Amino acid sequence: MKIKNPYQRRGGFTLVELLVVISIIAILATASFPAMNAVLTNARMNASMQNAVNIHKALVNYASGNSGLYPDGKTANEALGYLVDDLTSEKPFFVSGSKWHGSTFAKGPDNLWEFSSPAGKALEPGENAYAFSVGMSPESDARLPLIASGFTEGGVGRYTNDTTKAGGRWKGKKTVVVYCDGKGDTPDLDRQSFTLKENNIDVFKQDGVDFKNPVKGN
Repeated sequence: MKIKNPYQRRGGFTLVELLVVISIIAILATASFPAMNAVLTNARMNASMQNAVNIHKALVNYASGNSGLYPDGKTANEALGYLVDDLTSEKPFFVSGSKWHGSTFAKGPDNLWEFSSPAGKALEPGENAYAFSVGMSPESDARLPLIASGFTEGGVGRYTNDTTKAGGRWKGKKTVVVYCDGKGDTPDLDRQSFTLKENNIDVFKQDGVDFKNPVKGN
Protein backbone atom coordinates (compact mmCIF):
# COMPACT_ATOMS: atom_id res chain seq x y z
CA MET A 1 0.00 0.00 0.00
CA LYS A 2 1.33 3.43 -0.99
CA ILE A 3 1.69 5.71 2.00
CA LYS A 4 1.13 9.45 1.40
CA ASN A 5 4.03 11.56 2.53
CA PRO A 6 2.58 14.16 4.94
CA TYR A 7 5.43 16.57 4.08
CA GLN A 8 4.94 16.36 0.34
CA ARG A 9 4.00 19.82 -1.06
CA ARG A 10 0.68 19.91 -2.78
CA GLY A 11 0.50 21.28 -6.32
CA GLY A 12 -1.07 24.65 -7.23
CA PHE A 13 -3.00 27.18 -5.13
CA THR A 14 -6.42 27.05 -3.63
CA LEU A 15 -9.09 29.52 -4.69
CA VAL A 16 -8.79 31.32 -1.35
CA GLU A 17 -5.04 31.73 -1.77
CA LEU A 18 -5.48 33.12 -5.28
CA LEU A 19 -8.08 35.61 -4.07
CA VAL A 20 -5.77 36.78 -1.29
CA VAL A 21 -2.88 37.30 -3.72
CA ILE A 22 -5.12 39.17 -6.19
CA SER A 23 -6.45 41.38 -3.39
CA ILE A 24 -2.93 42.26 -2.25
CA ILE A 25 -1.88 43.12 -5.81
CA ALA A 26 -4.98 45.28 -6.25
CA ILE A 27 -4.29 47.14 -2.98
CA LEU A 28 -0.65 47.77 -3.95
CA ALA A 29 -1.67 48.94 -7.42
CA THR A 30 -4.27 51.33 -5.99
CA ALA A 31 -1.80 52.74 -3.48
CA SER A 32 0.94 53.30 -6.09
CA PHE A 33 -1.29 54.81 -8.81
CA PRO A 34 -1.33 58.40 -7.44
CA ALA A 35 2.47 58.38 -7.08
CA MET A 36 2.95 57.00 -10.59
CA ASN A 37 0.48 59.52 -11.99
CA ALA A 38 2.37 62.36 -10.31
CA VAL A 39 5.67 61.14 -11.78
CA LEU A 40 4.17 60.99 -15.28
CA THR A 41 2.63 64.46 -14.91
CA ASN A 42 5.95 65.95 -13.78
CA ALA A 43 7.75 64.30 -16.70
CA ARG A 44 5.23 65.73 -19.19
CA MET A 45 5.42 69.15 -17.56
CA ASN A 46 9.22 69.16 -17.81
CA ALA A 47 8.99 68.11 -21.46
CA SER A 48 6.57 70.98 -22.07
CA MET A 49 8.96 73.41 -20.38
CA GLN A 50 11.85 72.26 -22.56
CA ASN A 51 9.73 72.76 -25.68
CA ALA A 52 8.87 76.27 -24.48
CA VAL A 53 12.58 76.99 -23.92
CA ASN A 54 13.25 75.90 -27.52
CA ILE A 55 10.47 78.21 -28.70
CA HIS A 56 12.26 81.04 -26.88
CA LYS A 57 15.47 80.23 -28.76
CA ALA A 58 13.53 80.40 -32.03
CA LEU A 59 12.15 83.79 -30.96
CA VAL A 60 15.68 85.10 -30.44
CA ASN A 61 16.70 83.82 -33.88
CA TYR A 62 13.65 85.49 -35.41
CA ALA A 63 14.43 88.79 -33.73
CA SER A 64 18.02 88.77 -35.02
CA GLY A 65 16.73 88.98 -38.57
CA ASN A 66 13.70 91.20 -37.96
CA SER A 67 14.88 94.50 -36.51
CA GLY A 68 15.46 92.95 -33.10
CA LEU A 69 11.74 92.38 -32.43
CA TYR A 70 9.74 89.28 -31.64
CA PRO A 71 6.78 88.47 -33.92
CA ASP A 72 3.45 90.15 -33.24
CA GLY A 73 -0.11 88.95 -33.66
CA LYS A 74 -3.67 89.09 -32.35
CA THR A 75 -3.33 85.54 -30.97
CA ALA A 76 -0.47 83.37 -29.78
CA ASN A 77 -0.97 81.12 -32.81
CA GLU A 78 -0.57 84.03 -35.21
CA ALA A 79 2.59 85.33 -33.54
CA LEU A 80 4.27 82.00 -32.89
CA GLY A 81 3.37 80.71 -36.33
CA TYR A 82 6.30 82.70 -37.72
CA LEU A 83 8.67 80.36 -35.86
CA VAL A 84 7.51 77.08 -37.36
CA ASP A 85 9.87 77.32 -40.32
CA ASP A 86 12.88 77.84 -38.04
CA LEU A 87 11.86 74.92 -35.78
CA THR A 88 11.07 72.78 -38.87
CA SER A 89 8.02 71.35 -37.08
CA GLU A 90 4.83 72.26 -35.27
CA LYS A 91 5.48 69.60 -32.63
CA PRO A 92 7.19 71.92 -30.08
CA PHE A 93 3.86 73.77 -29.73
CA PHE A 94 1.98 70.57 -28.80
CA VAL A 95 1.28 69.77 -25.13
CA SER A 96 -0.06 66.28 -24.46
CA GLY A 97 -3.45 66.41 -22.76
CA SER A 98 -4.03 70.12 -23.28
CA LYS A 99 -7.64 70.93 -24.15
CA TRP A 100 -6.45 73.85 -26.27
CA HIS A 101 -5.87 71.27 -29.01
CA GLY A 102 -9.49 70.18 -29.07
CA SER A 103 -10.27 66.72 -30.45
CA THR A 104 -8.81 67.39 -33.90
CA PHE A 105 -5.20 67.69 -32.75
CA ALA A 106 -5.43 65.77 -29.46
CA LYS A 107 -2.68 63.42 -30.65
CA GLY A 108 -0.42 66.02 -32.23
CA PRO A 109 -0.17 68.61 -35.03
CA ASP A 110 -0.42 67.69 -38.70
CA ASN A 111 2.63 69.62 -39.98
CA LEU A 112 0.50 70.41 -43.03
CA TRP A 113 2.52 73.56 -43.68
CA GLU A 114 5.57 71.37 -44.23
CA PHE A 115 4.26 68.66 -46.52
CA SER A 116 1.50 70.22 -48.60
CA SER A 117 1.82 72.16 -51.83
CA PRO A 118 0.91 74.94 -51.58
CA ALA A 119 1.90 74.98 -47.92
CA GLY A 120 -0.86 74.89 -45.33
CA LYS A 121 -1.31 77.38 -42.52
CA ALA A 122 1.20 77.17 -39.68
CA LEU A 123 -0.31 76.72 -36.21
CA GLU A 124 -3.92 76.67 -37.22
CA PRO A 125 -6.49 76.48 -34.37
CA GLY A 126 -5.64 73.59 -32.07
CA GLU A 127 -1.97 73.20 -33.01
CA ASN A 128 -0.57 75.41 -30.25
CA ALA A 129 -1.08 75.22 -26.48
CA TYR A 130 1.12 78.13 -25.38
CA ALA A 131 0.19 81.71 -24.55
CA PHE A 132 2.63 84.41 -25.70
CA SER A 133 3.30 87.99 -24.60
CA VAL A 134 3.49 90.21 -27.69
CA GLY A 135 5.38 93.48 -28.08
CA MET A 136 8.58 92.24 -26.48
CA SER A 137 12.16 91.81 -27.68
CA PRO A 138 15.43 90.28 -26.44
CA GLU A 139 16.00 93.62 -24.68
CA SER A 140 12.91 93.31 -22.48
CA ASP A 141 13.21 92.92 -18.71
CA ALA A 142 14.78 89.51 -18.15
CA ARG A 143 12.30 88.41 -15.48
CA LEU A 144 9.12 89.25 -17.32
CA PRO A 145 7.18 86.18 -18.48
CA LEU A 146 7.16 85.60 -22.25
CA ILE A 147 5.72 82.11 -22.84
CA ALA A 148 3.32 80.15 -20.63
CA SER A 149 0.86 77.29 -20.70
CA GLY A 150 -2.36 78.51 -22.30
CA PHE A 151 -4.68 80.17 -19.79
CA THR A 152 -8.41 79.63 -19.38
CA GLU A 153 -10.54 80.83 -22.28
CA GLY A 154 -11.19 84.54 -21.90
CA GLY A 155 -9.18 84.64 -18.67
CA VAL A 156 -5.61 85.61 -19.49
CA GLY A 157 -3.42 85.05 -16.43
CA ARG A 158 -5.74 82.49 -14.84
CA TYR A 159 -5.88 78.70 -14.83
CA THR A 160 -8.42 76.14 -13.67
CA ASN A 161 -8.38 72.84 -11.79
CA ASP A 162 -10.93 71.42 -14.25
CA THR A 163 -8.88 69.16 -16.52
CA THR A 164 -11.70 69.01 -19.09
CA LYS A 165 -11.30 72.71 -19.87
CA ALA A 166 -8.62 74.76 -21.59
CA GLY A 167 -6.16 76.00 -19.00
CA GLY A 168 -6.60 72.94 -16.79
CA ARG A 169 -3.77 70.75 -18.08
CA TRP A 170 -1.80 70.97 -14.84
CA LYS A 171 -4.91 70.86 -12.59
CA GLY A 172 -4.50 74.44 -11.41
CA LYS A 173 -1.49 73.44 -9.31
CA LYS A 174 1.41 74.58 -11.50
CA THR A 175 2.14 76.12 -14.86
CA VAL A 176 4.93 76.15 -17.40
CA VAL A 177 6.53 79.54 -17.92
CA VAL A 178 9.59 80.84 -19.78
CA TYR A 179 10.88 84.30 -18.94
CA CYS A 180 12.46 86.85 -21.26
CA ASP A 181 15.94 85.67 -20.29
CA GLY A 182 15.11 82.20 -21.63
CA LYS A 183 14.91 80.48 -18.27
CA GLY A 184 12.09 77.96 -17.90
CA ASP A 185 10.24 77.07 -14.73
CA THR A 186 7.23 75.12 -13.46
CA PRO A 187 6.16 77.30 -10.50
CA ASP A 188 3.29 76.63 -8.12
CA LEU A 189 0.09 78.62 -8.60
CA ASP A 190 -1.79 80.54 -5.94
CA ARG A 191 -4.33 78.03 -4.65
CA GLN A 192 -7.07 80.63 -4.19
CA SER A 193 -7.02 82.35 -7.57
CA PHE A 194 -5.14 79.88 -9.81
CA THR A 195 -2.71 82.63 -10.81
CA LEU A 196 1.06 82.93 -10.59
CA LYS A 197 1.97 85.47 -7.95
CA GLU A 198 5.30 86.63 -6.54
CA ASN A 199 5.41 89.08 -3.63
CA ASN A 200 1.64 89.59 -4.10
CA ILE A 201 2.21 90.68 -7.71
CA ASP A 202 0.31 88.92 -10.49
CA VAL A 203 3.22 87.84 -12.70
CA PHE A 204 1.17 87.74 -15.90
CA LYS A 205 -0.33 91.23 -15.45
CA GLN A 206 2.76 93.36 -14.92
CA ASP A 207 3.50 96.50 -16.92
CA GLY A 208 4.85 95.58 -20.34
CA VAL A 209 3.25 92.12 -20.33
CA ASP A 210 0.57 91.59 -22.98
CA PHE A 211 -0.28 87.90 -23.17
CA LYS A 212 -2.37 86.43 -25.98
CA ASN A 213 -4.01 83.06 -25.59
CA PRO A 214 -3.71 80.28 -28.17
CA VAL A 215 -6.61 79.50 -30.49
CA LYS A 216 -8.62 76.45 -29.49
CA GLY A 217 -9.21 73.59 -31.91
CA ASN A 218 -12.52 71.88 -32.52
